[in-house]
Amino acid sequence: QPGTDVLLCRTDIETEISKSDLIITGEGRMDEQTAMGKAPVRIANLAKKYDKPVIAITGCVGKGAKICHDAGIDAIFPILSHPMTSDEAMDPNTTRDNIIRTTCEIMRLVQISHLLDI
Repeated sequence: QPGTDVLLCRTDIETEISKSDLIITGEGRMDEQTAMGKAPVRIANLAKKYDKPVIAITGCVGKGAKICHDAGIDAIFPILSHPMTSDEAMDPNTTRDNIIRTTCEIMRLVQISHLLDI
């Protein structure tokens, strides 16, 4: 059974999505393959069923990632803030710090959007 099917079935994620204001999903590399049914797009499909906005946080953005917008992901944010080696990027502490920084910036944008009624 595909891992995404197991995840969606065992977590009852659809119920949680239906009760949420904003959906944040993620993947190590977002590219054209993501749009072929990987977890972020499957989650985005469920979110669109409930008219929820979807943001993806990703390690990097690859070729064809724009296709994911058509598949339901409203915005894609890579976490890398500057060039670094793969080993550096994959370090758990660096990854955690990058995810936190990127998420904080996204939340600032959400606050501004709310204030501007965008």
